[in-house]
Amino acid sequence: MNIKKNLFLLGLLLASAPVVTPVAAPAAARRFALQADTLFAFGKWSERDLSAAGRARLQQVAGELLAAAEGIRDVQVSGYADRIGDASANLRLSQRRAETVRNVLVGYGLPAMGITALGRGESVSVTECSDSLPRPALVACLAPDRRVEIVARPAA
Repeated sequence: MNIKKNLFLLGLLLASAPVVTPVAAPAAARRFALQADTLFAFGKWSERDLSAAGRARLQQVAGELLAAAEGIRDVQVSGYADRIGDASANLRLSQRRAETVRNVLVGYGLPAMGITALGRGESVSVTECSDSLPRPALVACLAPDRRVEIVARPAA
């Protein structure tokens, strides 16, 4: 009888236990980092300055974003520059590059309203290069700072 009573109590306990519903982890943002030197010639920013390789890479990114469009809330395109030259000129250059990339993505079918372009200038450096390097070596060393990043944030 003790076993039946214990089984009965166990059944009551299990029946009154809270139901745990698994929650899917939030989707991660999709990130694309594009070297500006692959997209544009040094110091250039316009759509006519885009290289064939850069245009092909942007078409690939646009295709990936279009395929995942249902799960994307918005897209932010951020342009970055190296520290060579004037800071305000670098900010304008990075903004123009971000806008060009945004316009190209829109041209490939992404909705314009969902994409913002932001120039960050030389504010977020990813390199450590000595200013004592000869100019060609400094330009090469700072190449990773010249980039465009595309971040597609997931829908809530």
